[in-house]
Amino acid sequence: MRAAVWLLSASDGAKLEHIKAHLIIELSPSEQRNAHKRTDRTITTFASKLLSSTYGDGVGLGDCSSSNLLE
Repeated sequence: MRAAVWLLSASDGAKLEHIKAHLIIELSPSEQRNAHKRTDRTITTFASKLLSSTYGDGVGLGDCSSSNLLE
């Protein structure tokens, strides 16, 4: 739904730039790897911050065994 709203409200230049970025990522293996790495870093950062806020600063992604989370 948000994509549809964006398509209706964005300028033609912004739409073309968005489509171009998707095509570059799809057609270029190195850009695809870079995009995957960025996504992995974003997910890792989010998960780390979520665990930290939920279980305290002592729990990191390396400490995610069920025994550590239940203490």
